[in-house]
Amino acid sequence: VLSVPLTMLLTFTLMKQLGLSGNLMTLGGLAIGIGLFADATVVVVENIYRHLSEQKAGTKFSVIAGSVMEVFRPVVFAIGIIMVVFLPIFSFESVEGKYYKPLAITIILALFSSLVVAFVFMPVLSFYVLKPGKEEPIFFTKLRGLYLSLLERAFKVRWFVVGFAFVLFVLSVFLLSKRGTEFAPELEEGAVLVKSFLDPNVSLEEAKRVAKLVEETALKYPEVVHTFSNIGRAEVGEPEDVSYIETFIILKPAEEWKSFKSRQEFVQKLREELERVPGVEFSFTQPIQMRIDELLSGVKAPVAIKVFGEDLNKINELANQIEQVVKNTKGAVDVETEAQSGKLQLRIIPKEEALRRYDLTTAELMELVSYALGGKELGYLQQGEVLFPIVVGLKEKDIESLKNLPIVLKDGSLVSLSEVADLRVEEGFSKIRRENGIRYALVQSAVEGRDLGGFVKELKERIAKEVKLPEGYFITFGGQFENQERAMKRLSVIVPLSILFIFLLLYLNYGSVRDALIVLLNVPFAVIGGVIALYLSGYNLSVPAVLGFIAVFGIAVLNGVVLISYVRSLVEEGYSLREAVMLGASRRLRPILITATAASLGLLPMLLSKGVGSELQKPLATVVIGGIFTSTLLTLIILPLVYEKFGRSGV
Repeated sequence: VLSVPLTMLLTFTLMKQLGLSGNLMTLGGLAIGIGLFADATVVVVENIYRHLSEQKAGTKFSVIAGSVMEVFRPVVFAIGIIMVVFLPIFSFESVEGKYYKPLAITIILALFSSLVVAFVFMPVLSFYVLKPGKEEPIFFTKLRGLYLSLLERAFKVRWFVVGFAFVLFVLSVFLLSKRGTEFAPELEEGAVLVKSFLDPNVSLEEAKRVAKLVEETALKYPEVVHTFSNIGRAEVGEPEDVSYIETFIILKPAEEWKSFKSRQEFVQKLREELERVPGVEFSFTQPIQMRIDELLSGVKAPVAIKVFGEDLNKINELANQIEQVVKNTKGAVDVETEAQSGKLQLRIIPKEEALRRYDLTTAELMELVSYALGGKELGYLQQGEVLFPIVVGLKEKDIESLKNLPIVLKDGSLVSLSEVADLRVEEGFSKIRRENGIRYALVQSAVEGRDLGGFVKELKERIAKEVKLPEGYFITFGGQFENQERAMKRLSVIVPLSILFIFLLLYLNYGSVRDALIVLLNVPFAVIGGVIALYLSGYNLSVPAVLGFIAVFGIAVLNGVVLISYVRSLVEEGYSLREAVMLGASRRLRPILITATAASLGLLPMLLSKGVGSELQKPLATVVIGGIFTSTLLTLIILPLVYEKFGRSGV
């Protein structure tokens, strides 16, 4: 037990030196690692205790030194392999990289610290504190007897047991295919953000009225603490006109709710209430979630469909077609095509012939109009020590006043602006989006009641069938899906490479391809419990869940390395392969069970937590706990069966 605080102390020291803060990801890494911290110490101390209890010849120091050296190589290799398992996370880019790299760094630092504690602190403490005695409690003695009896029976039906494990693996792959995919579970922030999209020509007073209406509608419910609104946006993120309103609704803690069971239920009720407001489109999200979505792809929604092309009218026409497809797709909510056109604009079109006749230029017209509308600074008025600029401009800034705006010609005569230019108010584009220099229109959507990956997959198929794109026009998908797809593609390449690297490490450790492959057999079978736990819990396959599988791979390999290394050492001492397998499995039962129990208990707080941010950690904890359960069973049953059949009888 003492190894855990010592390991954490050393880990925090290393984190401090590297500039890592204590945040959701780094502390989550420590929570994952709490069970792993004890692994090395359990193996080392258990081996010291067993040798002391056997009362081997020699001084206490020599017995402890011999016990430590006996497990040094397998433990260092096993912990090193777990570190390698987490290397794929360093291939992450963009937001997923910023999310999960601190978690991987923390776990690696903690594993390194656990080695230092196990091989430096624990032998010294064992020398002064640990005393020989009865090797184990009666509970472990009876458990060992049951285990050996079960293992003997398993040897008699070896192929049935292995076949059953294989069937479970196939079943787990099938169950995994039935789960949806997403970038990360949705956080419960304790707040709702309502985005209101008004007509582009709306006045500030009308925007204030709508904002007040949204706030009053929300405040009718006792679950709401208070509300406030931002009309337009000048500096933070993307600038917006007064036609865009963000209303923040702060909620009470969920345990104090009476009218609703969940935030989703509250949002649905609010959506139904606000749908009655004419001329306004509403979208619902959470404050932090919207900022993350905006950072991911520059849009404020989980799913962004970008229609690229040259002609602005055409891409907006295509965007409206895609909007209808999205609305008819199961799971789509708050679907909205960003309004780029419809903004009333004053267009001043010079008359080329009149300009030549009066010897005027377009630049002179622009300068005159800018002075009339924006004013021209002519001087300063001083009052005391303060200078006030004197600005001259049109008093009435309407189209008739502009038409009658006098222009002084070079000969001193006057003409009105309407004589040299046409003035008219027309609808125009208030916003033109570009990416890599190409114009695009934007369709945004949120997803409810289904997984993000499945939603986008269906949407892509429907758009390909129902929307015909002209030559030179194309569609891309952004938002959370973009990050999820990028992370999964990276992992699909890096994880197999990591497994290959693990195989090379195992080969270097054993000098045997056969033994290395047998230890790696633990990896696919370790998936079984993680997948079943993920399926039963209802979580989708997300990046946190994949990280959980990566952690399970490491734990499975660690248990396999420790067991097979000990069996090989017994074979070297002259035992037959069958005897070495039985004796090795018997002696490694206790450390394997202790490490599995410690890892599971370390993750229980993460699994049961209900605080903000726990949604990110629960899929990871679920996968690891489920994976540890089956991995431990398979290490103790399947691995001995397979090694006794295919392992090397002489090393």
